[in-house]
Amino acid sequence: VTVDAIQAWIDDENVVDFTLDDNTLSIRPEVELSKPFGIASWRTMAAIRNIRVKRLE
Repeated sequence: VTVDAIQAWIDDENVVDFTLDDNTLSIRPEVELSKPFGIASWRTMAAIRNIRVKRLE
């Protein structure tokens, strides 16, 4: 995540490549509590493992 873009990978596959440009990005109010870093699941079962966070410079 940068000021201009959001990217995400699963293994080596880039699954999100979003550039803000003139778009506005927001989150639902109930997800606001998980900021600045959160993972949410709604009406599903979720399992998370091997999460790595890397500072981009």
